[in-house]
Amino acid sequence: MSIYRYILIGAGMLVACTQSKDDDKLLKEAAAIHNEAIQTALKLEDSLYILAMDTIIQDSIKLYIEAIENWKADIVEVPGNESDHHGELHHHHAPAEMIPITAIEMVVVQSAMKVKIDSIAASLRQFRGD
Repeated sequence: MSIYRYILIGAGMLVACTQSKDDDKLLKEAAAIHNEAIQTALKLEDSLYILAMDTIIQDSIKLYIEAIENWKADIVEVPGNESDHHGELHHHHAPAEMIPITAIEMVVVQSAMKVKIDSIAASLRQFRGD
């Protein structure tokens, strides 16, 4: 009977390792999406600061800056990605360990955040006539 115990323990460890590898893969995907969204936000901010010098369109630019600030307020960092510096983008994100979500949920969250910042970028491109 003791051999069965070792088989069960071994099977349990194998399942745990497999789940961990799947989670690691998903978290890496979430981190890549997150980092791409951050880069988009940085480019948007640079463009907006240049456009803000045109006094005729300053009110419109303020709306875009506000949209980006609201986007930054919703950022959730990916576990293990906290040390990845995001250039000049200063954001106060919710620490990953404080939000109990699975790796697949993290990919969904980061994808939604990417869609949101891409939408802001597309709107700005349309505004500028690009």
